[in-house]
This record gives sequence, C-alpha cells and structure tokens, in this order.
Amino acid sequence: MFWKQFKRQPVSAIDGLLSKEDCTLEEILDDDNVVQECKGDMVNKRLLDFIVKEENMDELVKLVTEEPSEDIEEKNRYKHPNRASEVLSCEANVVVDLLVRHHLDKLWGFLESPPPLNPLLASFFTRVLNSLFRCKSQVMLDYMRNRDDAMQQVLNHIETSVIMDLLLSIIISCDSAQMRVELVQWLADVNLVQRLVDLIQPGIPSEKQRNASRVLSEMMRHCYTQLAQSSETLRSDLLLDMLEQDDLVQLLMKNMMATPLDSVPVLHGIDVLQTMLSLQLGLCQSIDRMQANFPVVANEDAARQVVASLTPWLTELHKMLLEPPKARPFTATFGYVAVPFGAARLAVLQLLVLCVQTNVSEFNQEIVRLNIPTTLLDLFFQFWWNSFLHQQVEQFIGLLLCGKGDDQDMLLRALFINGQLLQRI
Repeated sequence: MFWKQFKRQPVSAIDGLLSKEDCTLEEILDDDNVVQECKGDMVNKRLLDFIVKEENMDELVKLVTEEPSEDIEEKNRYKHPNRASEVLSCEANVVVDLLVRHHLDKLWGFLESPPPLNPLLASFFTRVLNSLFRCKSQVMLDYMRNRDDAMQQVLNHIETSVIMDLLLSIIISCDSAQMRVELVQWLADVNLVQRLVDLIQPGIPSEKQRNASRVLSEMMRHCYTQLAQSSETLRSDLLLDMLEQDDLVQLLMKNMMATPLDSVPVLHGIDVLQTMLSLQLGLCQSIDRMQANFPVVANEDAARQVVASLTPWLTELHKMLLEPPKARPFTATFGYVAVPFGAARLAVLQLLVLCVQTNVSEFNQEIVRLNIPTTLLDLFFQFWWNSFLHQQVEQFIGLLLCGKGDDQDMLLRALFINGQLLQRI
C-alpha cells in the first residue's frame, strides 16, 4: 500500500540477480517472488524481458513438458517445473503471444507421451494450456482444429483428471456466440460425443469410464446453464442436440449391456442417463446455476423421448435386478452377506424411478408386463437392512400411487394385486 501511494516500487531481489552478467533462469526460478513480479500491478519489466528470451522460453516449456532428472533431490525435483508453469500462466501479454506463436507444438507434444501421464507434470501442462485458452481462446481453437489428432490425444489421457478438466475447459472457453458455433461444429466433426460413449464399456479402464461419464454429464449441465441464461428456444443448442439424440442413448445402452456384464460401465452409463433425465425434468441444477440463481430449464418432451428409447432395454434392466453383476461379499454388523444388493442394481432402480416420472405409456406397459413392481417389493424385503434400496422403492411406489392418466389403473393392479403390497405390509 505504501509503495502504491508514492508511485514507487521497492528494490527487488530479482533486480539484483538480473544485474549480474551471468544470471541464469535457475536462479530466477529459485526466487519466491518471481511469480508475483510477472503479473498484476507490480510487473517487473526487466524480469519479463529476461523471461521472453528465446533460450529461456524454450527452457520453461521444457520444464513443464519433460520429466525432471532423477539426479535432482526428490523434494526439489518438481520445484522448478511448478514455478515454470506459474510463470508461463501469468497471462502477461508478451509471454502469451510468444507461447501461441512459437511454442504450441512443443507444449502440445506432451500429450504424445504414452499413458499414464505423470500427474504432477500433467497438472503443470494443463495450468499453462488453461491460461492460453482463457487469453487466446480463438487462436487455441483454430490450432486444435488444424491438428487431425488433437481430440484423440486428449482422449488417450482422459483417465488423468486434469486432462479431463482441460477438455471441459476447452468446451466452455467460448468468448462469443460465433466462436461457440465454431467449437460445437468442430466437436461434431471429431465425433466427440460418440467417442466418449465408446469409452463406457467393458474392457476399458475404470478411470477412463468414470471421466468420460463426467465429461458427458458436465457438457449437459453446461448446455442447460447456457440455455437458462439465453432467450433462445430450448432446441436451438446443437451441442445439446448431439448429447440427447436417440442414437446416443442406444449406443450407451448397448455398451453398458455388453457381455461379459460389468458393473463399472453400468454405473457410469446410468450416471449419464440420470443426469440427462434430471436436467430434462428440471430436477437438478448445475453448480453455475445454483450460484447465480438462474431459473431451472426443463424439457419434458425430450425426457419422454429418452424414456421411449430406453423402453426396449427394460427387459435387460429387469434381468440385471434379478441377476446382477458379481459383487464382493462382506460382513456387516448383522452378519455375513453372500450376495450384496450392489451399486449396479441401485443405479438401475434410481433410473427406473426417474423414468416413471415421465409417465410414458409404453414404458408403463412394459413395467407391468415384466412385473417389475413385484420384483422391487421382493428385493425390498429380501434386503431388509438396505436403506438406500428402501428409499428408492418407496419413491417408486409413491409415483405409482400418485400417477395420473390412462395407465393408472393398470399400474395400481400391478402393485396391489400382482405385488400384493397390502398383504406384505
């Protein structure tokens, strides 16, 4: 505050280093104030002039993209790479301009490494890339569009959480409506949505499946957040159209139900469907909307279309309730559980509860034909200790009791006559 008042800057230790004829980048990175003096109101121009020298920029990029020498003491091994990433992401115009003009190929080359990536180096790399997308989003988008393998290289490392975050940053980094149109068209050209869905199936590492599911879900939340802030009609979003198309639902279900049946793709695939239906029914809000108090945007017609697409798969979902993927037995306070209810069956039940809320006639008829209310009541009493199961069955029964329309009598008969609800109670 004192120095700002008198329009002066205190003498910097870095200035002393820069005054030396043999000053090295290593000495500069050792100074704890180097990042502060690269940005903000107290930018050290002499420091920036030193940093943007060609040999120093090359070394900084090398630090964040190449493994440090094992000869360096372990506790200090990542000190300079971390500092280098902070300097490169300081968003000083001269640094950003040099990075996008001369160093993008070297930076992006980090993704050419075979998986798994070093998580620390990946975090340094994504810190710099995220900074560039914030400052030069159009330039970065054009760069990726001109690389045929850009999206595939990102997806190759999607099991690394920071790479998943980078992909999400790319998707939401639009500066303008025109840029969003270009971005969505590129995502369609590289077939991103189908590629993500193809990662949710047996045989794919669980981390890849989890992160692919998260990206799909976050893309949907982002689309509904955008729509909540926009005066455009609900069906005007091309990205949302890609995410909600019937072919996506069919491919997702096909991958989930592929043999051998595996609980991992079932869990992550249903998570995507739950997010889709919850948003369409206006039952959940994205973090952005919750913070900004945006109104909930619902699209019940789209939800009914999704449920209609799921109806042919109801037989397979019911079979999973009866014959679930193998789960590890465990010992609880009340005794040994040889066949747990399992997370996969709970996810199926949660999906059924969402589907019932749409009151799609074909779905209701299939529920009755398969006698699903009876199955759920059987499970309710079989797993008498599972409160998560009980909560979902209670919601399912409540929806049947409070339902309206031509199918109401049929559903109540399935519940009270076939399922013998009163007699069981």
